[in-house]
Amino acid sequence: MERIRIRYLALATMLGAVAILPFAAGDAHAGAGRQHELVVARAETNASVQPAIVSGKENTSAIAQNRGTANATIAMDIYTPGGVPVPSASRVFQNVPPGGTRVFAQATNEGLSTGFRGVGILSSDQPINALLVRDIESATGLKSYSIHNAYPSGGNTVTLPYISNALDGEYNTRFAIANTGTADACVSVTYSFVPGAGAVGAGGRAPVTDTGP
Repeated sequence: MERIRIRYLALATMLGAVAILPFAAGDAHAGAGRQHELVVARAETNASVQPAIVSGKENTSAIAQNRGTANATIAMDIYTPGGVPVPSASRVFQNVPPGGTRVFAQATNEGLSTGFRGVGILSSDQPINALLVRDIESATGLKSYSIHNAYPSGGNTVTLPYISNALDGEYNTRFAIANTGTADACVSVTYSFVPGAGAVGAGGRAPVTDTGP
């Protein structure tokens, strides 16, 4: 397959849950005021990034829409968690009409091995909207889905509106972080607690900060 290199930047979207977590549809050129940001990225255009397939009975699909005024070439490149490209997994759609959509389904991508997890970078020569859909199967065979939008730039802070650890003895969430900058990143996560929820008493509990290993 001929590879077409397009301007790209990295961004990270995150949050996969055993429970269904709906997110609004996104715009790859969304404006200021959103809270869903992660780390500083290069100031380039027309790209979105989302995690690729994660381990277990869970698959992801990226849906990209050409929101420009001319036909678009839309590409998705896959990287390992260490930032190493996986050329066999790259996919390119050419001549996508204005308003047209294309789906990058990792479950049918023969260039990815079963159980792969990593990062996917969507890029285009036209502005695009992008969504990430996660198809999740629980240990009991039940299906759930999470849908969230992909943003074209990173930041220093992200707010995850909902996380859980064995909520009601069953529901868990997880999130992934990708460094979209050009240097090593030091990341810390601060957990805040809802008073009276789970094992937290009515008086609440002080936040806990995890700075990693």
